Amino acid sequence: ALRLDVPLVIHTREAWQDTFAVLDDEGWPRRTILHCFTGGPQEAERCLAGGAVLSFSGIVTFKGAADVREAAKQVPPDRYLVETDTPFLAPVPHRGRRNQPAWVVDVARGLAEVRGETVAEVRCSSERYDLGIFEGHELGVTATTVSPPVAATALSSRLSTTCLMRAGSARRRGSSGAVSRRTRARAASPS
Repeated sequence: ALRLDVPLVIHTREAWQDTFAVLDDEGWPRRTILHCFTGGPQEAERCLAGGAVLSFSGIVTFKGAADVREAAKQVPPDRYLVETDTPFLAPVPHRGRRNQPAWVVDVARGLAEVRGETVAEVRCSSERYDLGIFEGHELGVTATTVSPPVAATALSSRLSTTCLMRAGSARRRGSSGAVSRRTRARAASPS
């Protein structure tokens, strides 16, 4: 990712020290995203110090995820994204069901509640970063850490299993556009 100047999307689960060791040794690419962030305040602080952006999934809506919720409070408005991690981790009030991209609005509501912001503020903050993250790149590099060891794979920058808040914006073309339009329409409608 450093050499090719492409985004690096990392999913770390119970392997923070290994993740930080690799990033510290290899360097933090300028567009590093911690997808489906599951850490607490200390991990968030370390990621932010490395220049990363934290992406919050339905976990932020779980009352039992106190560490993730606490971390979400401390992230600056220009350093987070909102996602669903479809088909997993459906947000409250859909917990236990197969997740879907349209529920990104529920994740945004949960994040807004935790941060003491409106859904519109969360959307604006998330969009600011999302608009340029994959611009001009057809291939991103994703490092996945699900307990040691670290495995790296290449995948399309379209993130087919992840719906970012503006996954079909005019700046990024792809099959996710229809979902994004529905998502934006739901976000705009009062509920």
